[in-house]
Amino acid sequence: MKTMLAFACKSLLGRRRRFFFLGLAVAFGFMIMTVTTGLTEGLLSSVRNKGAFYFSGNVNVTCYAKGPYDAFMDGPLLLAAVRESLGNANVIRRSVYYGTNAQLFFGGESVRQRRVVGVDWSSERGIADSLNIVSGSYPSDGDAGAALISETAARRLGARVGDDLTLLLSGKQGKDTATFVLRGIFRDSSIFGYATYISRPAINELLSEPKDYITDLGIILPGGRGEGRTAERLRAAIYKHAFVCPVARTRDEFINYATGDWTGKRYIICTLDAHLSDIKQVLNALMAICYLLLVAFLAIVLLGIANTYRVVVFQRSAEIGMMRAMGMSKARAMLVFIEEAGILSLVSTVIGLGAGMFFLFMISRVDMPSGMDMFLREGRIAWALDFNVIIGISLVVCVTTLLAAWFPARRAARILPIEAMRTED
Repeated sequence: MKTMLAFACKSLLGRRRRFFFLGLAVAFGFMIMTVTTGLTEGLLSSVRNKGAFYFSGNVNVTCYAKGPYDAFMDGPLLLAAVRESLGNANVIRRSVYYGTNAQLFFGGESVRQRRVVGVDWSSERGIADSLNIVSGSYPSDGDAGAALISETAARRLGARVGDDLTLLLSGKQGKDTATFVLRGIFRDSSIFGYATYISRPAINELLSEPKDYITDLGIILPGGRGEGRTAERLRAAIYKHAFVCPVARTRDEFINYATGDWTGKRYIICTLDAHLSDIKQVLNALMAICYLLLVAFLAIVLLGIANTYRVVVFQRSAEIGMMRAMGMSKARAMLVFIEEAGILSLVSTVIGLGAGMFFLFMISRVDMPSGMDMFLREGRIAWALDFNVIIGISLVVCVTTLLAAWFPARRAARILPIEAMRTED
């Protein structure tokens, strides 16, 4: 086998000019797939990291009420359900103001916010890494008067770190205001950027709610893995003590659970994938297009390799006859061509992977425009390769190459030695 492999390598090197452009085509196609996969995975990872902070975790529990009921979340019940179903999961508790009239004021200017989020600074420091803080810093523990706002809001207000901002909300006592010190400014002009972050005790006081009041309980999962299973386990634990809707798999399902024709009090569990379903559809569509291009590319490679090997077999008829006359079996003669194709595919794949990773590295060093903030990490594109996908694509490319060489190789092995030796190379 080693002798056959060495012979195949020598044959490829001896005919490197013939196989150069074929190998280059395979390498280029694999490079394109590596770049596309790396960018898509990286964009989705960045969106998910930002989304986990904005939407209160990878799995989020909220409470809704209609009729003579209140939407006060039973924190001890939920925490007990988390411990029962998920053990020592990373839990965050928030008070989120979802009203549409939240406003920030400074220096005679104002700006509306999509939501105001009350967080526990210490427990959320880890997931706050997704914020690209460009001025100031993340507030320290116990800083009840601190606020984080987006660069877009700060620019419209003309505010800088250290300035006092006035926040207007509508609580139980009507509209009320409070003053907060701007501790940090983060860069994000996407939907994730139109939010103000303050401490949970501060927003509860502003809304005239109890100190332990929460609107959202979130579960943080390392890498975002297992969201669906986690949500189902948590739902089963909560359902023993309170009514909880089926896990919302899309944003539309979540809205239907919250606004449908019902009366009472209910908990709704939503995964981050459901919140990001619209964005994921766009990225999945991009990925589908890429795979269609891969199929088209593989078809071209299949035809190119098959045609190339037909010519090679014809021109190497004398060589084939000599090998057969010296006692080489049909199977071994066929194996020479299969090994050549395999080596060509393997080398081209490695070159394509290396070139693709180099391109991804270079593009990740470029500062991108702010309009792409949703997909950026610290102002740059972050790429991520799922090596299971890369290995899968590699296997498909290799199998395609081997299949393309199979038929000409089988034809070559069937050539009778005496007939083959009559043909000049």
